[in-house]
Amino acid sequence: MKAPNKAYLREIRREFGYIPTWEPTKKIVLGTVGVFKKNVFTKLHELKELGINFEIETDHAPGNLEYTSPNGFSITTKAAGAPRIPGSSIPDDKAGVIFDFHRENTIIFKVNDANTPVIKNLDHIQHEVIRLYKEGRWNREWVLVTEAVYANRCTLLISTHRNAKAELIANNEFNVGDIDLTSEVFQNNQHAFRGLAVNLVAQQNISPLFKLVQLKSSKRIAPVLRSMDVEPMDLVTPATSDQFNLYLGEVTFEEIVKQEEELLAPQDVLQRAMQIDPRRETQLSSRTEGQLQYNMH
Repeated sequence: MKAPNKAYLREIRREFGYIPTWEPTKKIVLGTVGVFKKNVFTKLHELKELGINFEIETDHAPGNLEYTSPNGFSITTKAAGAPRIPGSSIPDDKAGVIFDFHRENTIIFKVNDANTPVIKNLDHIQHEVIRLYKEGRWNREWVLVTEAVYANRCTLLISTHRNAKAELIANNEFNVGDIDLTSEVFQNNQHAFRGLAVNLVAQQNISPLFKLVQLKSSKRIAPVLRSMDVEPMDLVTPATSDQFNLYLGEVTFEEIVKQEEELLAPQDVLQRAMQIDPRRETQLSSRTEGQLQYNMH
């Protein structure tokens, strides 16, 4: 069974190109430096605290975002004053909508009036981050928030199994032909949920999506190291950083998944690779010295 947070990350990243946070009610601030573990961003510093100034380009055209997992649920609507639906908790005098989920990890995501500011002068920031790394003042595991989606209202439902259910009560009638789940008619009501990993409904002023960058290297390394899942950044140090063509690159879905897998066995990548096949140790040590000859430039 795929974990709900990993399914959410994969589908939203594919649909919108952003990283979704597993804690969407937690404020994400541009220029924040931290670590991203298990789909949770933890703040450590701010760029300004590290002496790096930056500019923000404001989004002047707020928009809406919507995504639903295909064939993952069915909908039943109820009008105010209509008889109670069998098995439902929506009162007779209330309108509402019922979602019956047909499989695990089904996602219903809707953002209303979203602003998307972005940091502009990334070239300057890249130069300063590399300088801090060389001085031993920047950890290569740190990530930087460069863009975020700030939603006026957001609804997010994620099922954990095929019989999950969400019953949303409305405090007024709504358009059953085009249901807006972020509408204020669904806000702050006594909804009922079963089997959901996340159940945010018309939540105000949250940051559900963002983008991260991290120090990376465009240096090509020896094939024997690549075959053992070693990356250039596993080898770089502040003293050798000039040889590794460092830059700030966007954090990818594949990198996040790999990081989660490494948390299950928190050892150095190089050490783990050697332990998997001890016979490669001699081969590795004899060829590591020559890996710098593989250069893209």
